[in-house]
Amino acid sequence: MTASFFLQRDDTLAPTMPGPAESRAIAGDAKWFRRNKRRSLRLRKPASGEIRGLGGSAAELGGYPAMILVRQVLPSVRGRRIVYTCLPVDAPEDALTAFERLVDSAAAQGYTGELMLGDLARAMGAVPRARNH
Repeated sequence: MTASFFLQRDDTLAPTMPGPAESRAIAGDAKWFRRNKRRSLRLRKPASGEIRGLGGSAAELGGYPAMILVRQVLPSVRGRRIVYTCLPVDAPEDALTAFERLVDSAAAQGYTGELMLGDLARAMGAVPRARNH
């Protein structure tokens, strides 16, 4: 089974002022959510300097490219986080919601490493969990 993403635990980050490219990406997020009113999550490639600005250091980890997962809480309130995944930028909302839930669950358990597509499928309810007999 191929892996869907690589999880890296990050320490709590101090807010920083975004650079010009990062500011354009943030404005692009606002525009994207205005055009996609039914969406609350977006997956996109990072802007120049954005990985460093969010406290990350690697453009790739475990063979997975760094991506930015953006969650819109309110029209003017969005959070961004670095994830390492091969999920496509046009992944549907339900897949991104399950992905975010899986990342949060793994991070809460202190897990660092690869998670499989089967884990994501189970988080989406597409694959029943194995029963212990």
